Amino acid sequence: MFAELENLSRLRLRLHESPADRLRPLRVIAGGGRPLELSAPLPEVATLVVENGRSPLVVVAGEQGPEGRPHAPGGASAVYDGTPLLIVPGTAGGAASRAALWQAAVAASRSPNPAWAEERGDTWPESSDNTPHHQPLFGSLPIRADTQISDEELRTHNLVLIGTAEENSVVRRLAGRLPVKVQDGEVACDDGVSWREGALTSALVYRNPEAPLRLIFWVASHSPDGYRAGALAPLLAAGHLNHPVNETHFFHAADLIVTTAESATLVAARSMDSRWQWNDARASSRRLPPALATREGLALGMAEAARKAVAADFAMAWALPPLGREPVRAGQTRVSDLAALFYGHPIDLVEVSGKELLEAAERIAQPTDRPETWRALTPAVEPQSIEPGQRYRIALPVLQLTPYARATLTTPARHRRTETPLAEALERFLVP
Repeated sequence: MFAELENLSRLRLRLHESPADRLRPLRVIAGGGRPLELSAPLPEVATLVVENGRSPLVVVAGEQGPEGRPHAPGGASAVYDGTPLLIVPGTAGGAASRAALWQAAVAASRSPNPAWAEERGDTWPESSDNTPHHQPLFGSLPIRADTQISDEELRTHNLVLIGTAEENSVVRRLAGRLPVKVQDGEVACDDGVSWREGALTSALVYRNPEAPLRLIFWVASHSPDGYRAGALAPLLAAGHLNHPVNETHFFHAADLIVTTAESATLVAARSMDSRWQWNDARASSRRLPPALATREGLALGMAEAARKAVAADFAMAWALPPLGREPVRAGQTRVSDLAALFYGHPIDLVEVSGKELLEAAERIAQPTDRPETWRALTPAVEPQSIEPGQRYRIALPVLQLTPYARATLTTPARHRRTETPLAEALERFLVP
């Protein structure tokens, strides 16, 4: 094996996932240094450590490695990467709490992603087959109660942990090594940032302290409502923030999501760096004003930010379906909290004639039968100022091309995806 490590000092080799024959020795030459042979049988994981820029030292890392799994953006979706996975509900607490935890585990077991599937037929778009299109038709993810999981399973599986330390013995076992505590009506990070107002639900992605190559997705709530199927925190953790017609999930950069337990309000979102340390940019991020703390206000504000970022004439504003009438907490939720949920999401541009714009505006203005499908063009289209033969550009944030086509009953002939991510637009323009 030849390796050029020009900008790296350490490279982990996951040999058990590679095509290498582990029954034969591996000869490694890195950085032009002397060859070094790793004898057979090869370990599952080894690490190349480059010293003084040239000489490699192969360190047998074992299953866990010297530093564990480095962090990467992607949020809770990284837990569902094909690694063996267990749903682990707590079994302590009162009867209502235990029932909620078990129901949450059953809902989580039906889902191939962090969102907790509701037991329903496909209702979006409307369908008559009463078949759940967004959960496996056959089989489910395995559930193991906190009192039944073995040490071997804890080390070899990614885990979905459900419940507080008081409710879940596995969480209690790991609590002192996790960067978040949920207790006494508070969600507190180990760097001093905390939230306390009302019943809250938190969803955290972190490496397993007892098996650092494995991940945990921990959902804890001050209220049984936070554990219900379709609860907001797991939905946001899965990236369900686009228009519901798509019903897809996106990767994002939020490692901790805090929501209200009894309403659909985002309180905060935080992300970590590559070494699982909190990013400190949130402290200087601007707080959202009351004007953005309504469904329509937030949609318009985000659309305007996208429009300004790509110098478009108009932008499509669309309510974010999982969020409620109060989508964020004014004065508490910050711009960076929203931006973390739109990591890498590009802004699209559609170009239309003035005639097409007027027709689209008329269709978009038609009322919808669901508040969560509220939509509008911003700024408002004034027909007297539109030239039928002129070309106009419409910004579409969050992969809204399909919803735009459905709303306008058109197939845009001129469309392109910009290189401007929505997160950047929000940071620059959402709050002046």
